[in-house]
Amino acid sequence: AAAMSFGDAGAAQARVLHDWVGHPFSFPANALFAARNGVSLGAYDLLAPLSFLGDPIRPYGRVDIGTADEPFLLEGWYPSERDGDISFRWASQRAGVIVPLNFPDDLDLQIRLRGFRADGASPQTVVIDTGQQRFGPLPVDTEWQTLVIATTRTAWRTGVNRVSLTFSSTGRPADGRDTRDLGAAVDYVRVQIRPQGAR
Repeated sequence: AAAMSFGDAGAAQARVLHDWVGHPFSFPANALFAARNGVSLGAYDLLAPLSFLGDPIRPYGRVDIGTADEPFLLEGWYPSERDGDISFRWASQRAGVIVPLNFPDDLDLQIRLRGFRADGASPQTVVIDTGQQRFGPLPVDTEWQTLVIATTRTAWRTGVNRVSLTFSSTGRPADGRDTRDLGAAVDYVRVQIRPQGAR
């Protein structure tokens, strides 16, 4: 096993402790947030300040996958990569992302992605589940595209929303050196309040 310095060991222990109990001065707000959303006490300190739709002049929120995305990621992601100016992560067949909302509303859910399609495989599709509603299957191209799904407020809840992406298939690059099961590369997940006329 690789040696770990006392500083690294202490930092790792501090991260674990924070995840369990959060910041002491966040209590009892963190306990209520954790109980309502099924997350750790420490998640309050990370997610509550980052919740979307809290600023009236910023009616949107975005999880930039591959860049400072750790508080928002659930299962199913591979390490971050770059494609020119685009930061992204490959998702396996099922991947999840947290969308924290100050309140539910009629939102456009935007997901920028490109699917992986093995030779001879059927075209890729994705089913999107916000935890309250499911959408799809929707076609996913092998080139970068932005899926825009018009949702109503009934698709969301105040606090933590666990959005899952389930792809119809996975594949591996033809050269055989990459053994990951790839569903799609995802650049970002974004929500935006729909204008009144579009509701």
